Amino acid sequence: DGGTKYGTTPTGGTLSLTPPTFYERREGTWLLDQGNTPCDEHTLRAIHLPPFVKAVVEGVAVVMASYSSWRSTKLHRHRYLLTDVLKGEAGFRGVVISDWQGVEQLTEDAVMYPEVVAEAINSGIDIVMLPRHYKRFVDALTESVNKGMVSIARIDDAVQRVLRLKQLMAGNTSPSLPPSVVGNSKHRYLATVAAAASIVLLKNDGSVLPLQQQPKRPLVVHVAGAAAANVGVMCGGWTLSWRGVTRATPLLVGTTLLQALRRIDGVDVQYNVNGKDAGGRAKCDVGIVTIGELPYAEGHGDRPNVDLAGAEAMRVRRVRERCAQVIVVVVSGRPMALDAATVAAADALVAAFLPGAEGGAALADLLFGKRPFTARLPFEWPSSSQSDAARAAVRVAGAEASEKQRTAAAAATAPLYALGHGIVTTV
Repeated sequence: DGGTKYGTTPTGGTLSLTPPTFYERREGTWLLDQGNTPCDEHTLRAIHLPPFVKAVVEGVAVVMASYSSWRSTKLHRHRYLLTDVLKGEAGFRGVVISDWQGVEQLTEDAVMYPEVVAEAINSGIDIVMLPRHYKRFVDALTESVNKGMVSIARIDDAVQRVLRLKQLMAGNTSPSLPPSVVGNSKHRYLATVAAAASIVLLKNDGSVLPLQQQPKRPLVVHVAGAAAANVGVMCGGWTLSWRGVTRATPLLVGTTLLQALRRIDGVDVQYNVNGKDAGGRAKCDVGIVTIGELPYAEGHGDRPNVDLAGAEAMRVRRVRERCAQVIVVVVSGRPMALDAATVAAADALVAAFLPGAEGGAALADLLFGKRPFTARLPFEWPSSSQSDAARAAVRVAGAEASEKQRTAAAAATAPLYALGHGIVTTV
């Protein structure tokens, strides 16, 4: 998925076997997700394959085939990648599972369905995810086996992989887990530690972080932004529902940044989501502003740019006007292109990549020095959407990038923060 070319998502001819279409294809969505990665094999192996090989070495048991395509061939029918490379070269002994209705995306002709089922199974898919119409699939696969389109050896291989996975999981399951076990204090501590290890300190002018409490009076902290008071925003998509949640619900338990800050002794916390009011105070010691995106999933997150919304930037400016020091926390699943004024207004800039249910606790620990910042960027942070798009075009095309694309990439503004950037602090 990392090399998908923008605008290549199929717009028709998919999922027609299961009307109504599961996906809501509204204007401005599905422009990247499920698209095509056109890069050459050298680029694929140099950039995209290593994390999968590392995962196999570490013992991953299940791999899901992507909806996307490589060089215009859907992954759900890509024998070379799923069998020759993943199972063969990388030595993956686990299970390859299809995505939701992924096999049914391979044709819009019901007559051809048995053939595409055979093609998918022969490509290396061991489990087919079918939310509905499973009988049709069973009939199609049975027909394919009876006609010799799928060998018994391939069926046996898939069954052996599933049984091996079941055997592996047998020692790690319990017939009944009481609710008190899931999400207990040990789990939440681990979630806090993991979140803290993923949060990157991008900027720290004047060593404003970690924050220091006042010896004779409370440190007045003005907090703004939706993510500061919302566990769902910290979690992002695929939390309780497909596209995440932003409403309060007892099913989503966690610690918001606001809650965590209010637990710290010697800190007077004032909150206004838009940064317009600080409890009547004209001036505050510190402003903490969360900005970024609301939860999304799959194609609903596709957008023509990653620019920060104007309302988000305005929130930073409001807090800057009343606070001596300002910390901006970007809560998102991807880097956001920040305007120069927003970057300049921040004494400290923090990237919190959807830190999860205990992300608020982790952020508070980091901001006040209970834990050190140690994380570094796993990718560039763009200076602008245009410059990022120019460089991305060359990365996606690889050796086949045109001269025009290479010239545009060379002229693009350098990233705001380079790959591997991250300021490390000590406790």
